[in-house]
Amino acid sequence: MQQRAPRFSIQRPLSYRMRSKGGPESGTGRTLNISRRGMLVETDTQLAVGKRIEIDVDLGDAVGGGAPIILHVQGVTLRRDDSSIAIAIRRHKLSAENVAA
Repeated sequence: MQQRAPRFSIQRPLSYRMRSKGGPESGTGRTLNISRRGMLVETDTQLAVGKRIEIDVDLGDAVGGGAPIILHVQGVTLRRDDSSIAIAIRRHKLSAENVAA
């Protein structure tokens, strides 16, 4: 039996991209909680289950250097209820996004 990864209650803004029958779909939302294997998010629209999704989570100025830290996630939508959707994380990376002045 696989042990459930600890979940951390983290509410941060996100943007997402996925492909649907009607073409590319994108939108915004926020994280509700994150673990090393998955995340629970709220989005501006209902997302289909079983689809590949790319998510960028804005972690803010986490290190005090001025550049926002972005968590880039590739995953699959697992299940949803009225207000949230669970995402299985397949790949992830952190990056500092430098914004030109």
